[in-house]
Amino acid sequence: MAIVNKFLLATVVAIMSFLTFCLNLNAGENHKTVPVKVTAYTLFELKDSEGITASGKEVKVGYVAISRDLEKKHGLSFGDKIHLKGLGVFEIQDRTHYSKTNLIDVYMESYRRALDFGVRELEMVFRKK
Repeated sequence: MAIVNKFLLATVVAIMSFLTFCLNLNAGENHKTVPVKVTAYTLFELKDSEGITASGKEVKVGYVAISRDLEKKHGLSFGDKIHLKGLGVFEIQDRTHYSKTNLIDVYMESYRRALDFGVRELEMVFRKK
């Protein structure tokens, strides 16, 4: 029962974040859309960091890692929200490996689901600073 409640709470929070993000975009705030490569990662890939993101927070669903080139080019930082078209709204709380470019890595709890996710080309929408 606690798992169901936790899932429902996470779903409600995700929906509220998405609606807030969309309302802000529609309110005339400056935003930018860029094509990005999107993959998924799990605790398995974070084994050396014991589940702690580059921002120092414990990893959770709704967090993404961003490649350093995207972070620098677009002035994005930890705590910023992005919308990945077709997936939803996510919060940047981690960074990808130095070798990765033009990449957003979505955290997932299931290793199988992350593998099945594969590599996708999506559009990332964010507010300009």
